[in-house]
Amino acid sequence: MRRLILVPALAVGLSACHDLGSGGTPRISVHPLVDSLFVGDSSAIPTITFVNPAGDTVPPPAVRWQSLVPTIFHADSLTGRVRALAPGFGLLAATAGGATSYALIVVSKTLDVTMLLDTVYLLPADTLTLPVQVVKKGGGAPAPWFEISPNGAIYTVDSATGRITAVGSGVARIVVHADSVTDTGEVNVVQLTDTTKSAGKAYFTVLGTIIRHQQAAVGATNYLRSGDTLTFQLDAFVTSSGVHVQDAATTIRQAIADTGTFVIDSISPAEAFSRTADPVCHPPRQWAYYATSGGGSTITAFSRPGGAFAISKYVPVTGGFAVGGRFTFNAQRTDLYADPQGLVTVRGTFVAPLDSGTASCH
Repeated sequence: MRRLILVPALAVGLSACHDLGSGGTPRISVHPLVDSLFVGDSSAIPTITFVNPAGDTVPPPAVRWQSLVPTIFHADSLTGRVRALAPGFGLLAATAGGATSYALIVVSKTLDVTMLLDTVYLLPADTLTLPVQVVKKGGGAPAPWFEISPNGAIYTVDSATGRITAVGSGVARIVVHADSVTDTGEVNVVQLTDTTKSAGKAYFTVLGTIIRHQQAAVGATNYLRSGDTLTFQLDAFVTSSGVHVQDAATTIRQAIADTGTFVIDSISPAEAFSRTADPVCHPPRQWAYYATSGGGSTITAFSRPGGAFAISKYVPVTGGFAVGGRFTFNAQRTDLYADPQGLVTVRGTFVAPLDSGTASCH
């Protein structure tokens, strides 16, 4: 039987935000690593930490700043002060002494509403309360409300709470309002009929120093870990040329045989990468990770305590079972492990056939 492995970190988001380089080369980092502004606002002047080739932290040589998305924000080339022009996000680049590093600038409207999970996958009869964020310059953000779906044969929604109930197979738009602003998303109700692996669907978002809105394939497995104890793993993944380039994965220390909610705990890089510890075959606790790679760079982020993984539907299909549910966890980037701004939030929903007991560790 095939061995389950910890998929290595895998289409890079903000891979060089904290470019520490390697020994013998100058290194530079920008602070703050992430800055949030409203349209029309100007930022404080960012600061730079510069390390020369000898490894000494010294005052930086002349720094030049550049907005990589000048339609979103303008950057003063000498000071790095940013002026927000339009909603969106992008990189602010700082170059000094032959080294370059980046900060992420996020610009919001003076009143904005955002679905934090703008595409959801559900099995029929499943429910989900859609997470929404409303921001208003100066505070006092209004409460959001949802349009009643004209596609009631696919889903219904509680206008005040955003609680969705999946009715029948299909795809339909969903709209949330906050005063004069709106955001739209999709509700996908998927009816699985058998355990064909390619039928699984997932969608996840990553927010923080990595920003992703990603449709994905998904696999769900009850596997035999060392000691012949069934353990569950779900992996929502994106491939390019047959290689995983993104993964959002969760390991639960028991088999899934019904609905239920499980707490996602933390795992450290030392536990994940140690040659003597195997967090898949010997999971110390329930844990999750996000990984993305591309362009020769890799980012991995491991879960912090307090996340949640839910199986909200567990239904029989030809050849076995299908599961539907959702996950939310905070994960710390390994390349920014000591920096609070290296924390990203991962949210997702999934509908997946369940492969039970056909894989093992050894």
